[in-house]
Amino acid sequence: MEKLRAEITARIQGCLSEFVSGAISREQFHALYRYYHAQRVLLEARVQHGQTGTLHAGTSRVVREAHKARLSGLQILGDSGGVLFSQPTLHDAAAVLERWRAEAEGPRWLEDSGEERWSLVTQRSHSLVITQFVREPSRMQLLLMDSLHDDFETANQAALAAGAADGASLANPFLALSGKHSRRD
Repeated sequence: MEKLRAEITARIQGCLSEFVSGAISREQFHALYRYYHAQRVLLEARVQHGQTGTLHAGTSRVVREAHKARLSGLQILGDSGGVLFSQPTLHDAAAVLERWRAEAEGPRWLEDSGEERWSLVTQRSHSLVITQFVREPSRMQLLLMDSLHDDFETANQAALAAGAADGASLANPFLALSGKHSRRD
């Protein structure tokens, strides 16, 4: 039982470290912590009652995946506000953009849009990206979106700066997220 207690404690410490480093979101942290805590309580109850049967620390993969943020929609706008790329199921993009402009216009803005939907707006020199997730994204996921946006601007710098951006001819690093080909609106 001591070995199992140490394993559960190590998993809790790992969960804490992952949250601190930004690898998991707050929602994932809470779900994982509840999961490991329940295992610890069960173990302690068994020890208290003298039960020594086999008990294994379970896998957190199912819990982790169930609470991971998933991309649900993405839209890239050029300087003129025209849509350069849109991936389906972007919910109420105009309202998100309006709130971003009113509240926090800047390089990155994240809001809880309700109903397990989170909206992220990132702005660079020549483009703006609105991304929506089902569930809260982790800091690492936010950094990935920043990196993809930077790569988009770098790859398409000449066309974007000239105002001649055509969504069908631009390089789109965001496609790596879904593996799908671009669709022009």
